[in-house]
Amino acid sequence: AATRSKYRVRVEREPNAVTNIFLSQRKSELQSITEQGGVWSTVPSDPENEAEMLVNLMEHMGKSREDALFEVANAKGPRLYIDLQDIDGIPVLLVGDQYSRVWRRTGIALDRAGLPIYDQNRNKGTYLVDASELELPEGTYLLRQRYQVHLLSQGPQTLITVHYPDDESSKISEQDARLILNQILSAYRVFRTTGV
Repeated sequence: AATRSKYRVRVEREPNAVTNIFLSQRKSELQSITEQGGVWSTVPSDPENEAEMLVNLMEHMGKSREDALFEVANAKGPRLYIDLQDIDGIPVLLVGDQYSRVWRRTGIALDRAGLPIYDQNRNKGTYLVDASELELPEGTYLLRQRYQVHLLSQGPQTLITVHYPDDESSKISEQDARLILNQILSAYRVFRTTGV
């Protein structure tokens, strides 16, 4: 099948003078051709393609291909527990990992899910995302275009919730929260299965 890919590179500075570079892929597949043109559908990203692009980026920045391949191949972490639960009637993603790692993984998951980050605050644990181009299951829709994804550290685990940004008086609809969290959960599948 005909496919096309879009890669997103995100640069994030750490407080310890280290800069992290994150790379994620959005992949589409041609489903059919009509008189108006091709009908494309988003399909899951390919971790091997992401790894290859990361190796190419590392080469461009001065690493030898052998060193870059070795580092990417050995960048494994612990397998991840993640589950969508209801806590007091509020949809919550429960991630069995410490906040700093969940912060990084959530940023990558948002990119993979097609939720571009337009602002973030690590200290407050918030990502502000744009959902205007999000591909949703047929028959579903979101009430707004912009959302706040909030991370809350709970010791060895982290809670992820979704809210309307800059609107404390308006509680997010359960459907909107669940739709956004399910998109994040789907994008987290690579972490759940590979431990990367």
